[in-house]
Amino acid sequence: VWPAGADMSHSLESAFRGLLAAWGPEFEPGNNFCDQAEAHGLWCLSRQGTLEMLEKLDRPAVLRLVDDRGNSFFATLLGLEGESATLLLAGHRLRVALSELAAGWTGEFTLLWRPPPGYEDSIRPGHRGPAVQWVDQQLAQLEGRSSDTDENAEYDGKMIRGITALQRRNGLVADGIAGVQTLIILGNELQSEGPRLSATPGGS
Repeated sequence: VWPAGADMSHSLESAFRGLLAAWGPEFEPGNNFCDQAEAHGLWCLSRQGTLEMLEKLDRPAVLRLVDDRGNSFFATLLGLEGESATLLLAGHRLRVALSELAAGWTGEFTLLWRPPPGYEDSIRPGHRGPAVQWVDQQLAQLEGRSSDTDENAEYDGKMIRGITALQRRNGLVADGIAGVQTLIILGNELQSEGPRLSATPGGS
């Protein structure tokens, strides 16, 4: 499956091009990828993780893979369906078994996400601002209640309980702190905009 011996020297640029295109913007070669993404309101999240984590985050990601000779290359994960994954590799779509993907993947990934208005860092007890207001509005929709918070609202016990419950439902550390992974999943539960791994059109 993997391109042993093939020239994959441009695979990172190609993978980032595919990741940005999944969100709509066009990639500009030679410019820092995360800076480009941020200009479109998107932030990079780079982590060491598992397929289960990627499935929960449900967003396309660039993966670092290793071929049979131990050489690194990069592909864009566009979809997860059943026991297979859809990848974009050197401009070509291919379907691979999850077992093959897991065997060749180093666990390193970079994905894009759209932060709430005014977001700077993990939202913790006592924080205030538009990002806190956004969190309460999302939780209110999930919980079937109204939200009357404004931009000066404090991240309080009600929101912390809602976030902790969300974290428990999704197998995250239930610490009540609204970090990046928690915020991505919160947005996903309300069908926020952007591409999803669980709904890949034309994956073949």
